[in-house]
Amino acid sequence: MLTGKQKISTLIEQINDKRHVTPKGQPILIHPFGDLGGNYPEEELLNLLYKFQNDDEILKIARLPTTNDFGIVNYADRYYGVDLTSKFDKYYDNFNIKPVAKIESKPKLNRKSLEKVWNVLQEIETKRGITSSTDEITIPQVYWSKVKDQREAFDYAEERLVILRKLETEEQAIENLRWIDAEKGLAYMRAGQNYFEVYDWYEEEYKKASATYQKGSKPQQTSNEPVGSLELEIVYTSAHEVILNKRFLLSKPTLNGENDLVMSYLYKNSNRPIGIDELEEKGRIKPTKSLGKIVENLGFTKDLARAFFVVSADSIYFKNPVTKVMLDELELRFIKIKAK
Repeated sequence: MLTGKQKISTLIEQINDKRHVTPKGQPILIHPFGDLGGNYPEEELLNLLYKFQNDDEILKIARLPTTNDFGIVNYADRYYGVDLTSKFDKYYDNFNIKPVAKIESKPKLNRKSLEKVWNVLQEIETKRGITSSTDEITIPQVYWSKVKDQREAFDYAEERLVILRKLETEEQAIENLRWIDAEKGLAYMRAGQNYFEVYDWYEEEYKKASATYQKGSKPQQTSNEPVGSLELEIVYTSAHEVILNKRFLLSKPTLNGENDLVMSYLYKNSNRPIGIDELEEKGRIKPTKSLGKIVENLGFTKDLARAFFVVSADSIYFKNPVTKVMLDELELRFIKIKAK
């Protein structure tokens, strides 16, 4: 639930954002659901607008919601319209002076928690890079390829919402978060004043946690252990062969084909998230297939793919090598392999 100050801040931000796309001479239109996420009861929103008009004198109300002849309010009739006065800019600037959060005082998080927050930040950064500064950043509430059913989708969406709220209220990395239509829609937000500091902090902390984890989770191997208990490792040879544990040929992609180029880049940049934008900019690769399909084409199917990859719609994480501890976390004791 938003505090009183957060409600004023959110409303002011929305008005300020909408002014940039409103034609000169027309009122700025604000929708209580489309723009404000339904966080304002009708009476409360009206009181705030009258406060801005009569007390602060930063705007004038030009339009109120209307009903039709049958007493029904349609979506398009719910808009509030306002005209800004010359006092708005000064009010906006003064209201949005906020203390910068001290990143160094953040509590210590375990590797799994760091990974979850870092993955969400990676998604936000990917979308931020291709989003106009006047538009909201959007990320999916649910990646349906990652869940089995509606129950898992709900839990997955709830966890993402908790992370986003943390980034908004505690970190001030994002602001104006809007979460619409349960788990089937998008999460809307803007980069906050601490976005880059928070992003850099999580990147550095996750790198340190991952390095410690990889170093400390090397298992002792014996020749009579099942494959699922051993460390798994991929070698991508100069002959463009994907080899598992120096023994099993998983695939041999076509030279300079899409699968070959992606695998080459992932092999050289393993153990960190890589977005599609990085593949395009640094790897000079423009995938025509989904990242999940490329993983499958490379010979990583089902449990083997789970062991080595974390894949979303616009990012991929290639884990290499994979330790016994990591397999145990995924509850993978035995893995079916389709070798060539």
